[in-house]
Amino acid sequence: MGGPQRIGKTREESDVRWPQSAPVADGRTNVVVILLDDVGFGQIGCYGSSIRTPNIDALAAEGIRYSAFHTTALCSPTRAALLTGRNHHSCGMASIPQLAMGYPGHNAVMPPEHGMLSEILRDRGYNTFAVGKWHLTPDYEQTPAGPFDRWPLGRGFERFYGFLMGMIDHWHPGALAQDNQFVDRPGGNGYHLSVDLTDRAIQYLAGAHSANPAKPFFLYLAYGAGHSPHHVPLEYADAYRGVFDEGWDAERRQVLDRQKQLGLMPESVGLPERNWGVADWDTLSDDQKRLYTRMQEVYAGFITHTDRQIGRVVEFLRRIGRLDDTMIVFLSDNGASLEGQEHGIINEYAMYNALFPEFSELLEHIDRIGGPGYMNHYPRGWSMAGNTPFREWKRSVWQGGIADPFIIRWPDRIETAGEIRRQYHHVTDVLPTILEALDIEPPSSIDGVPQSEIEGVSMWYSVLDADAESRKRVQYYEMLGHRAIYYEGWKAVADHAPMSSRGNFGQDRWFLYNMADDPNETTDLSGKHPDIVQDLVDRWWVEAGRYNVLPIDDRGHERWPDPRPSVGPDRDTFEYLPDTQPIFARGAVNTLNRDFDIVTTISPCPSGVTEGVIFAHGNRFGGYTLFVKDGEVRFVYNLCGIREYRVTAPLPAGDGPVRVSVIYKREADHRGNVRLVVGDAEPVNGRIGMTIPWVFPSHSSLNCGLDRGLSVCPDYEAPFAFTGEIDKVSVTVGEQGTLDKAKILEAALAEQ
Repeated sequence: MGGPQRIGKTREESDVRWPQSAPVADGRTNVVVILLDDVGFGQIGCYGSSIRTPNIDALAAEGIRYSAFHTTALCSPTRAALLTGRNHHSCGMASIPQLAMGYPGHNAVMPPEHGMLSEILRDRGYNTFAVGKWHLTPDYEQTPAGPFDRWPLGRGFERFYGFLMGMIDHWHPGALAQDNQFVDRPGGNGYHLSVDLTDRAIQYLAGAHSANPAKPFFLYLAYGAGHSPHHVPLEYADAYRGVFDEGWDAERRQVLDRQKQLGLMPESVGLPERNWGVADWDTLSDDQKRLYTRMQEVYAGFITHTDRQIGRVVEFLRRIGRLDDTMIVFLSDNGASLEGQEHGIINEYAMYNALFPEFSELLEHIDRIGGPGYMNHYPRGWSMAGNTPFREWKRSVWQGGIADPFIIRWPDRIETAGEIRRQYHHVTDVLPTILEALDIEPPSSIDGVPQSEIEGVSMWYSVLDADAESRKRVQYYEMLGHRAIYYEGWKAVADHAPMSSRGNFGQDRWFLYNMADDPNETTDLSGKHPDIVQDLVDRWWVEAGRYNVLPIDDRGHERWPDPRPSVGPDRDTFEYLPDTQPIFARGAVNTLNRDFDIVTTISPCPSGVTEGVIFAHGNRFGGYTLFVKDGEVRFVYNLCGIREYRVTAPLPAGDGPVRVSVIYKREADHRGNVRLVVGDAEPVNGRIGMTIPWVFPSHSSLNCGLDRGLSVCPDYEAPFAFTGEIDKVSVTVGEQGTLDKAKILEAALAEQ
C-alpha cells in the first residue's frame, strides 16, 4: 500500500501497517571466523606439524590455504586489524591494552569510525555472536560499571560469552563474562574452557537457527588456545608420548620437509640458524630433554583438544544443513610464543615479576604440568620449531612473529579444494575479502558515525585465481619498537629487538630480503642494494606517519605501572560490598608497592560454623586473601606461587560483630611488615619478605564475601563463601613507591 497510513476512529477505518524492522538478509552466506592464539606457521598438521589437527586439516582440504599470510606479531593488534580492516595503530592498538600509552596509535581506545565486521553484518540483518577471547577493551574499562561501548556488545555483537583479557585459566576461569556482565564458571567435574566456549557457540547458533533458519549469522570464535597456560586433559598430552623425543631441532627439520611435500615451501628453502637463546638439543641433559619434551607434549595435546572443539562446531553446521553455505575463515593471531623462556615455566606471573624457580623445581612438577594449578608454557626452543621455517617468534616482525596459517573454506563459492595461494597478504585484508565475497559495500556510516576508508586490500581475487599477481603492494610492521616494511616483493627489517628498551632507533641497521626467493629471510641483500634499503626505510616513515605509529616505544613490561585513565574519581579509599560481581585489572584497588589497610566488620553465622572468605584479590598465581577457617582469622599473601606469608589470629567467641583490620607498611626495598587486628585482642605482627612488584595476574579478580577462580591459597577451595555477615570491606592505600628494578631482583633472589 502506498501513501500515509490511515488511522480512523475504528478498526474498519484504519490501515494495518507494521514499523520497518532491520533489513532482511535471508539467503545470505553465513560467516564463521575461527581464531587461535600464539599458534605458529608450523604448528598445524596441514602446515607440516607433527601435531594432529584433523578437523583443521579438513577445512584446508575442502578449501584453500595461504602460504604468505601475515599478522601483526601480537594478539590485540591482530584482532583489531582483523575485525576492522584497518591497521592496528590506526585502531589505537599498537600493542595490548595493558601496555597502552596516551598517544593516538597506542591508547587502546578503538575509534568508532573504524567499524567492525560485526557492526556491518548486524546492520545487514545478520545475527552476530562473539565467543572466546576479546582483549580489545582498555583494562581500566573492564569493570561492572563499564563503560561498555568497547565491550563486544558495544561493537556490533548481539551476544558475547568469553573473557576480556589476554590470558585465562582454562580449568578455573575466574574472569568469564556474558554479554555485559561477569559470570561464574559453570559447575561440574571435568570443566575445560575450550569445551565451554564450544558449547556456548553451538547454543547461540542452535537458538538462532531454531527461531529463524533463513537468517544468516556471523560467529567470531576466538579460543584461548594455544596461549599460555597450556591446559589440557592429560590423556591428550599422553597421546604424544615419544612423538617429540628427538627434540626441537629434529622437529624443525621434519616440519620443513613436510611443508615442501605439501607445496607450502619451495625446495630451495632451508632453515635459518637457531633463534637466540635456543640450545642445540643434543647438548641438553637427559633431565632437560625429559622436561622440555613433556612441555611440548602438553602443548600438542592442547592444540589437538582445541581441534576437536572446532570439529564439533563444523559438525553442528553440517547437522543443521548450513555448512556449505557458510564461509569459514581460520587463522592464528601471531607466531608461536617465546614467553616460556629457556626452561619453560609453570607460573607465567612469577616470571613477569622476576621470580624464576630453579630447574630442579620445574622438574618436580613434570607429571602434573598442564593440569589445574599451573600457568605453564613450553621452552622457547619449541616456539622456534613451531614457527618453522621462519626465524624469531611472537612480538618480532621477522617472519616467525608475523607469518601465520590462513584457511578459507566455502564450497558454495570456492570450486577448487586443497589448493595453496602464494599471494602476499595481511590480516587487514580479511574484512574487505569477506565483504567482497558477500557482495556487501562498506557502509559510509555506522550508528550515525561517518566511516573511515578501509585500509586493507581484498584477497578475493586470489581466491578465484591462484596465479593472479598479488595486489598487496605495501605493508608496514611495528611491534614494541621492532620495525619492518614489505614493498612489492622486498622486505626490510630493523635489527632492533622488541621490548629491548634501548632506544636509539636512528642507529638501527636494516636488513633486506627478496621475499619471493627467500621467504624465510636467510639471505641479507642490504649490502648489494643499499638504494632499495633506503627507499624502504623512507617508506616505513611515511607509513608510520600515515597510520599513527609514532612515537616508537621499545619498552615492554616497564609500561605496566604507567598511569591510565580512571573510570571513576581519583581516590585512596575503596569500598567493596559482599556478593557482587568481581572486579578486574585496573578497575580494582592497586596495592602494588604501597602501604595498604584492609578494614571490615563481620558478624558470626547465627546457625552454624562461621567460616569463609571475607576479601580476596588475585588467585593461586599471586594475590592476597583474608578469611576465616577453623576458628581463626587468616591473612595470606601469595608471592606469585613462590612463597606464602601468613598472619593468623583467633576469632573471638560470641555472637556480636567483630572488627578486623590488616595493616601493611612497606619498606623501600619491596618488603614490609603486616599487622592483623581482630576485635579487642592484641595485634599479631608478621613480615612479608617481598610483595608483587609489577604484575598482578590479569585474569584474576577482586571479590568480597567469596573467592572466584583458583583460590589464592590452598587452605580452601573457591568459592568458600563467608557464612556470616560482612558489612563492607574498605581498602585504603598510600602513595605508590618508585619501582627499583635492582632492588626487586635482589628481593626476588632472597625469596626463591
